[in-house]
Amino acid sequence: MMKKAMASDFDNTLYFMFLDEPYRKGDRESIRDFQQAGGLFGVSTGRSLRGVRQAAGDDVHFDFYILATGALVLDGNLQVLMKKTVSRDCVEEIYDRYGRRADTVIQANDTVYTLTPPKFPGQTRIMSFADLAGSDIYGISFYAGSDEAAQSIARDIQHEYGNILTAYANTSVVDVVGADCSKGTGLMAVREKLAICTMGAIGDSYNDTPMLKAADVSFTFSYAPEPVQQAATHIVSSVREALAYL
Repeated sequence: MMKKAMASDFDNTLYFMFLDEPYRKGDRESIRDFQQAGGLFGVSTGRSLRGVRQAAGDDVHFDFYILATGALVLDGNLQVLMKKTVSRDCVEEIYDRYGRRADTVIQANDTVYTLTPPKFPGQTRIMSFADLAGSDIYGISFYAGSDEAAQSIARDIQHEYGNILTAYANTSVVDVVGADCSKGTGLMAVREKLAICTMGAIGDSYNDTPMLKAADVSFTFSYAPEPVQQAATHIVSSVREALAYL
């Protein structure tokens, strides 16, 4: 049997954090049907493992995890398929250079750290970067204020640090991970390690573009930015509709 898989962005694709009902109607049922038919369904996100699991709970079973914008890839049993870390000094330099923004979070180990009082469940406060000594650090993210500002800052980081870092605009947030690291490289690791024949992907923002291009068949929404729509092979209204194509 030829193995199929779908990698889904989490926030504003599968999970809508600020809505009373965070899942679109029929999505979870379609995911379970897809898995029961032999397909693999995974998440591809800028979040940490803890961030995904706290939000999703038992609502969705994931067969793989592409985390921290591709810096950490796990199978369904949480075994590492791929990881790429960045140095503590490097993320601290980014933090200092771009204004010590209050909404900055650092992806490390299996969680999210913040230097200010946590705003969301699952965040852990640290007093300084020294508290991360010995940690596996996957990246740093911060709120830029607008989509345009996020794109500008991401370009600047790419220009100044492109040999060691990659920066992505994720709507109005900037995600910074190791060089040559993306949701696309994470997708390719899943394909190789899990022997996937047909790989699908769905997402809604700029940082999803590499995985949309790397997939055999890819999906986005009419509300996604135009470059994201151009990277996808199909425009759909839900994860459920995308799974129907596979």
